[in-house]
Amino acid sequence: MSGSAGRFVDHVVMPVAGLASARALFEGLGFTVAPDAAHPFGTGNACVFLADGIYIEPLAVLDRDLAESEAVQGNAFLRRDVAYRLRHALPGFSGVALRSDDAEADNQAFRAASFEAGDILEFGRRFETPDGEARDLRFRLAFAGERHAPETFVFSCQRLFDAAPDRGALTAHANGVSGLQRLVYSAMEPEATRPFLETVLGSSAVVANSYGFSLTIGNAVVEVLGPDGLAARYGEARGDAAGLRFVGLVLETADMERVRPLAAAAGLQAVDILGRLVVHMPEPSAAFLAFETAVR
Repeated sequence: MSGSAGRFVDHVVMPVAGLASARALFEGLGFTVAPDAAHPFGTGNACVFLADGIYIEPLAVLDRDLAESEAVQGNAFLRRDVAYRLRHALPGFSGVALRSDDAEADNQAFRAASFEAGDILEFGRRFETPDGEARDLRFRLAFAGERHAPETFVFSCQRLFDAAPDRGALTAHANGVSGLQRLVYSAMEPEATRPFLETVLGSSAVVANSYGFSLTIGNAVVEVLGPDGLAARYGEARGDAAGLRFVGLVLETADMERVRPLAAAAGLQAVDILGRLVVHMPEPSAAFLAFETAVR
């Protein structure tokens, strides 16, 4: 389930009210957004692919009756999505997908650690590039969850296809963003979340501080902060989550000053904190995207 360097992030899940509004949000911030795609269980996405291989998945419910039926029948992905939408304002962040070569083995390991969060899910969907190239893709997912935060989850994502379609054109963004640096979580008691995160992320490379801790994994850093730390580092003071809550991303850009006028034009609050530009999602959402200029 893990390697010495920790697991690698494949993508992050971002529940949104609709794909059109999510596209407007990300395009307004200077991102290139992939064509809409649909899942066979009632949801759909409009992804933002980054040059480092990670992507952001804005996720909307396209067929509510189908999605709710699938959730009732045990679809672990949809059960978590439904729980998140009931508890939190949109847009927000709910899940982190980890790259996997064997989701079945991950599922067994999650179960052995008492962090299993549902049955294996296998599905296919159509992927289209802006120039019309189309491919059928299949995935196998295994789920892990922290019992005190039923809407926040981690899952492994095994790609059941030989070669990914060419996404090169989709990774060029006008805002200069090239990759993901940090995943930011909040918790009233950060230290209590360490066993779960160290186990499912396959890393014990922890650095503790007065605000919480950070955990280095294969291609990112996971930061878990208490309310005071979240306010000090990102301008948010969320103390309403008893367990673990996924609240934001820190992205690397060639120049964060490219983002500032885009955020202003989109009517989004952007503040400078500790050398980064933090863009808050529209209220009442508590989610944020933070931008840091790459150091070369």
